[in-house]
Amino acid sequence: MAADMSHVCVLLVPALLGLLQCGWAQSGPACPSAEVRCPGPLRYRPVDGSCNNLRRPSLGRASSPLKRVLRPDYGDEFGAPRKSRSGRPLPSTQEIVTKLFPQVDHPFHTTHLFVLWGQLVAHDFARIAIPLNRVTGPCCDADADSEECIPISVPRDDPFYAQFNIVCLPLTRTNTTACGEDIEQVSEVTHFLDASFLYGSAEQTTRRLRDGMGGRLRVQRADDGDFPPEVADSSATPCAGRTPCYDAGDVRVNQNPMLAALQTLWLREHNRVAGVLGDMNPLWNDERVFQEARRIVVAEYQHIVYHQWLQWLLGGDRVHQMGLSPHGPSPRSAYRDDVDPRTANDVTTGGYRALHSMVQGRFLVGAGAERRAERLGGHFHQPGPVLQARGGLLAVLQGLVHQRSQDQDRWMDNEVTQQYEAAAAPDGRRRGTNLAAIDIQRGRDHWLPGYNQYREHAGLPRARAFNDLLDTLGRADVDALRDVYEHVDDVDYYVGGLMEGRKRSNFLLGPTFQAVVEDQFWRWRFGDRFFYNFVGFPHSFTKEQIWTLQKASAGRLLCDNVRGFQTVPRDPFIKTGFRGNEDVPCDSLPEVDLSLWKEHGDQPAYGNGDFDFY
Repeated sequence: MAADMSHVCVLLVPALLGLLQCGWAQSGPACPSAEVRCPGPLRYRPVDGSCNNLRRPSLGRASSPLKRVLRPDYGDEFGAPRKSRSGRPLPSTQEIVTKLFPQVDHPFHTTHLFVLWGQLVAHDFARIAIPLNRVTGPCCDADADSEECIPISVPRDDPFYAQFNIVCLPLTRTNTTACGEDIEQVSEVTHFLDASFLYGSAEQTTRRLRDGMGGRLRVQRADDGDFPPEVADSSATPCAGRTPCYDAGDVRVNQNPMLAALQTLWLREHNRVAGVLGDMNPLWNDERVFQEARRIVVAEYQHIVYHQWLQWLLGGDRVHQMGLSPHGPSPRSAYRDDVDPRTANDVTTGGYRALHSMVQGRFLVGAGAERRAERLGGHFHQPGPVLQARGGLLAVLQGLVHQRSQDQDRWMDNEVTQQYEAAAAPDGRRRGTNLAAIDIQRGRDHWLPGYNQYREHAGLPRARAFNDLLDTLGRADVDALRDVYEHVDDVDYYVGGLMEGRKRSNFLLGPTFQAVVEDQFWRWRFGDRFFYNFVGFPHSFTKEQIWTLQKASAGRLLCDNVRGFQTVPRDPFIKTGFRGNEDVPCDSLPEVDLSLWKEHGDQPAYGNGDFDFY
């Protein structure tokens, strides 16, 4: 498409009826610009992600467009989804899932905590905006706005949905902006790994969540400890009419009980750290305590992600080769202001969604003789009944650390492909939508190119025929693809990526997913000026503080914030017994020494120059 998009916007807006919100018309929030004014130097990262890259201050801030690894593949000049090489529509994503993604139990050595932690990270780096002009009716209605909808057609003989007479699954197209020569989707949250799921991506959100005393976040108190506060108005949320309906930095907090448990864990960690800092430094006001606690918690979170969790996603050897795992302080020169830290559409809509195939349809709650399994489909947007039952938080987290996840492959649990966002039908039978079909359809909505192009990006030869895929796929998988798609170029990125074999035994992802995901974590690491272990900046921690922050671990997080944990797996992201992983006493795990943040007279617990506090 032409480099100057302004004339295209004039032509397209009447046709797309609000689907395309042109960058020049939105005057800033969507497109990075030089209009952001940064006070400096800053001690604390702005909550909206601005002023991170001082050369491009709006790069990575909330409400800005995603970036691309590969150019978008538009179906036509009006932004239609990708078509088959023959020019015909691609096969129904529901049909693809039915034929290619059956339910098969295939557990892996990672735990369910690994998967749900991955969901928390996903909510930290992207939330795709919905259209500004909302669809007036369901996307499967005959009079639905076709430009704002991208519904999933369901074959009349579908083995599950036919019993409900369902021939369509509704799906709304996401919001876009025109920046440069391409149309792009917009993320409503910051593009950095900055715990925005806890603190929000806008100042007004952060203010709403703060208690106003002692640097704490607001909570609701229960017998088992503190939980996130109730949202002020639940009517506009998916959990409307159900209690509790939690409020947090990210609106998806209530999506499932396990995710809400992790949000609760980090909420408690913030307030624990704030309590220690306030007691040590009685002259600090609420603002100072809050900002210092937030700074520490974000550092703990970043360290656990990069040092402990990421090795099981990308492979420990690869994490080491790329210099991703922090070891001690990193010099200021390690930060790269020429690196674009924005989240890639190919990651959030493509490669990173591989984790969906690892979800357990029945999640374990509790330990020992009291352990039970709960159907995931019965708990979407209603975490309270499980989480706030007596001992509920402990029980959910015990299940997460001791239940194995599914493997990353094309075998999907029916709770994901039939009961996602489930609700009861009039006759009492439960049925939901299909997350895997949505994943594929969303890739088309976002104009992701086909799997073959991502093969080339990953250094693999372009396939000319289906048999050329045998270098990464098994014979049965290739035959299954041939049965569904007309041409090898038609294969969706998400479908081909899930079916790939691993490059190495210690890798979770196949080569095409690996290529885009590892690059993304590298850019989040070295393109984030506020990444916790960089020294030499006005906002930097001292070297001693960095060393102690590197004692943070997922196990310590559990022990410090949940009554009832006496022992935890040394690495809660992998099953006990794998590579010597075993349960260890909580008091044997190292802990972050917060006394290093105590101010002594005229020696503040920070260094490296003057700064703006607020």
